Amino acid sequence: MVVPLVVAVALTVSAVVVRARSSMTVLLANREEAEEILGGLQDEVDGAVEEAVDQITENVLEGLGLLPTVPPSVAPASAAPTRFDENSIVRTVKRAVEAALETSEAKIEAQIVDAIESRLTLELDVANEYEKTPAARYRWARDETRVVEPHRKSTLLVKNPKKKAAYHFNVSGRMYCCGPNVTLTFTEPDAQTTISAIEEDEGHAGTLDVIVKYVRREIRTLSPSDRDAFFDAVGVTYHTPTRIGAKLYGPRYRSAREFAEFHNAMSGQRDCDHLHGGMGFLTQHAAFTRAYEQALQAVNPVVAMPFWDYSIDQQAASTSTAGAVLENFYASPVFGDDFYGPVKGDSVVVSRGRFAYARIPSALVPDFASSWNLTAVSNAYGLLRSPWNQNSIPFVSRHNTSFGFALSGCLLPGCAQMYQQMTMPYWKQFAPTVEDSPHGSLHIAVGGTWNADYEDFLVSRHNYSYSKAQDFATIAIVRIWRLGYVDCPSACASDVPETECKCTCPHLEMWLKQNKTAQVLSRMMPNLATAPKFGINEDGVDISTTLLRLVCNDYDAVHPAIGDFFESSSPMDALFWPTHPTLDRLWHWRATQGWADETWGDDVSTCWGHREHDVTLWRASQFQDDDDDDDGDRLLTNADLYQLFDASTHNVPYVYDDFEWPHCAEAGYPHDLLFDPDAAVSSSGNAVLDDDSPLAAASDAADSNTRNIQNAGNQ
Repeated sequence: MVVPLVVAVALTVSAVVVRARSSMTVLLANREEAEEILGGLQDEVDGAVEEAVDQITENVLEGLGLLPTVPPSVAPASAAPTRFDENSIVRTVKRAVEAALETSEAKIEAQIVDAIESRLTLELDVANEYEKTPAARYRWARDETRVVEPHRKSTLLVKNPKKKAAYHFNVSGRMYCCGPNVTLTFTEPDAQTTISAIEEDEGHAGTLDVIVKYVRREIRTLSPSDRDAFFDAVGVTYHTPTRIGAKLYGPRYRSAREFAEFHNAMSGQRDCDHLHGGMGFLTQHAAFTRAYEQALQAVNPVVAMPFWDYSIDQQAASTSTAGAVLENFYASPVFGDDFYGPVKGDSVVVSRGRFAYARIPSALVPDFASSWNLTAVSNAYGLLRSPWNQNSIPFVSRHNTSFGFALSGCLLPGCAQMYQQMTMPYWKQFAPTVEDSPHGSLHIAVGGTWNADYEDFLVSRHNYSYSKAQDFATIAIVRIWRLGYVDCPSACASDVPETECKCTCPHLEMWLKQNKTAQVLSRMMPNLATAPKFGINEDGVDISTTLLRLVCNDYDAVHPAIGDFFESSSPMDALFWPTHPTLDRLWHWRATQGWADETWGDDVSTCWGHREHDVTLWRASQFQDDDDDDDGDRLLTNADLYQLFDASTHNVPYVYDDFEWPHCAEAGYPHDLLFDPDAAVSSSGNAVLDDDSPLAAASDAADSNTRNIQNAGNQ
């Protein structure tokens, strides 16, 4: 039986009105208008309730054949007496009707309250110079909560205001009058407040919850003034030592050099890399970037760390002809003179851009804060570089090739790799792999390696397969240095040429005499050397000895120098800073969707810094408000950092402005990179993809990218 909505309203409206009156008179400033509307509803339905129920009951009884169809006065005397108690029937049917309609009560109540609110409630919003509403897709910001940015002018406004109406705003107890908007500047990050507004004449009122957060945006979308403010603050950190900057800007200030020293000391150890290659990469780099962001904010509190979404540049370059992909990638505005300068100009020195001729300092007098308790790491020339990088140039350097090879265009990280990463619903899989395919090859493309032209040596001189030679070039010195096959000099005078100050294999001649060439190569590079005919050139000649001598830098022309972006002191290249938030943004978006499994898995890593409960060097006070120092001296674990930067809660100290990749949509990927949550999940944790999907088409390249990055090492 279908019952009209008006009858449902009639049966339930009395209780609804009581509840609506209680809530609405509190919400509305004009109680009289609220009472008038609610009273009118009550009068309208009171008279219809009994009549509506009686009519439905009669219809039901008649349909069941329980009511006579002729008046009793004319019924034949022989008619059979009724077998039912009429009053009982009526009561039963009425209860059944009311029970059937109760399911609509909540909906009816909501409709009534919504109708009243739409008439009497002001709709409020907040805006600033950026058109987009930031953080709208975070879970905690979906229920009418708006993000406002600290130290940036925000305009509180009434949407669709009445002409000539006067409005009063209440913001944390301070009153503002009288237009439909008011411009304020919030200064306390993470503060939360409820803004209320009331229309003076009719008493219409409204509220809006706001929370103060720094907003990270793609670096090219920053306003010119914001971009200049960011670059200026970065420049201060590269030119002002910590001991001086802390006096000028406060205790949160630390120099870029100090951060580079920290990164170099943590990543440049011979036993293992405590920041890369494991579960601790995301958490520790989130802390690392946030601490540097705080240093920038000590210089200028309006600054937030931007991110460089390099998938924009990869996607734009991917439409080029095969030989022009990398060239067009390097044509990105990010490598322009107004940003970070070219990858390779007239020399390997970055001689143009906002940070042209940035010096690499000596590591012999570190700028470490006492809290780190770390020992400085340097190259043999005493420069702030990796122990395996004997680059003697005292300026930030880059090269557009690595061991003579330009990076294959398909290996540039882009939409395919980021989409693939988003298909991983397990934290224990997402965390240790995000630095590989979606990121790692960028360090190769920007940093590069020169003075070791494997392409010329192997392909041109020894007729070795180009593809095998290119794979061979991905074997980073750091890998075989950590395995103990290569030793690097500890000190070289500044006038000693790089040809005489390079890493070598101290046991090379012994390996050759004992015919262990193939065995050593297979241990140095197990992913490559075990392939069929790995040591055979195109003429069928075994050149394994040549390969081993080459990787041991045994030839005079081979003395690799590595670009700063591609080694353990990579923060000395200022492009480091907007690069890693791109991965952090992926983490935020993946966490916002929820994890199928949030556990860290078994703590099998032997490298400190990557297990869930490993104690890091970050202290709670680094990320707390100044007046919140109850446990400020406590060192944080990876688990603590995970909680601190978990984007599924509003405690996260910053947000990203959006989670949109429109350039990826042009290539056939979802605009938000989200896979189907109902898709099957394999035992490895990946979503099972259709063969025709864009990701499946690109997965071979992504897998190859991952293998190459794992061979080359990550920074």
